[in-house]
Amino acid sequence: MREENGNVIIYESDERSRNIKTIYEDGEESFQYNDRNQITLYIDKNGNKTHYKYDEKGNRIKIINPLREEKEYIYDREGNLLSMKIQGQEKRRNTYDKKGNLIKSTDSLGRSIEFLYNEGKLAVERIEPDKGRWETEYDQRGNIKVMRNPFGEETRFTYDNLNRIIKK
Repeated sequence: MREENGNVIIYESDERSRNIKTIYEDGEESFQYNDRNQITLYIDKNGNKTHYKYDEKGNRIKIINPLREEKEYIYDREGNLLSMKIQGQEKRRNTYDKKGNLIKSTDSLGRSIEFLYNEGKLAVERIEPDKGRWETEYDQRGNIKVMRNPFGEETRFTYDNLNRIIKK
């Protein structure tokens, strides 16, 4: 394959049509996968390795970057992300309602973002104490109709019959 700038890129795939290597003029990247087609190892152009681990449900539970720094992800039984830790220190904690909607996300400094939903499980408000309230309105098909920022400025969207944005 040739990029617009003239550089050639070569892709190598395995028997499952997964990209296992991308060769550039200045190096190559490679990928390894598990049986669920999830990336377990990524090697960049400089030979740096990033490892990915998953639980039995397929949730990513750990990333180990080339510097051996670990990001850990903890989920509830339903697969909702409860917390994220870096090097063993919690960086984010999430709370969900009974419907599985994320209603609060708190960082390691105690700053929270809250979310409100309509009956259709669509987020209609995002509230950040330091930054204000974002509001979203939807049409009958669940497409975003209006987005309103904390200053009251609106962005309106119009869709065609195939739910593609035709006007913003």
